[in-house]
Amino acid sequence: MTKQRNYDAALRAIDRAFNGRFTAYQILKLRIRKHLKANVETKSKAVLILKDFGDPVNLDDWELGWFIAAADLAGDKHASEAGRRIRQSRKSAGPVDSGGLRPDMTGKRE
Repeated sequence: MTKQRNYDAALRAIDRAFNGRFTAYQILKLRIRKHLKANVETKSKAVLILKDFGDPVNLDDWELGWFIAAADLAGDKHASEAGRRIRQSRKSAGPVDSGGLRPDMTGKRE
């Protein structure tokens, strides 16, 4: 078996590394199990995991991507579209201003 298709090993590695602590990794595991065609209720489990994310507005970009993946697996078109709208609005808003220039960019030396 090639390393690229060793889904069972991938699931074990995810379990060891994260021990179920992060909602996004639950979606990753669910996607792997779907590829394994394991006897899992992909849609119903994705619905439960999707709820664990909470309000998508409060998610960072990485979590938002997994929120969208969860919504797609759950078949929740409304949540998926909402996540995509949030992601698009963040992209069109441009970079976030964190309060000014770094000291080395102001041209002033102390």
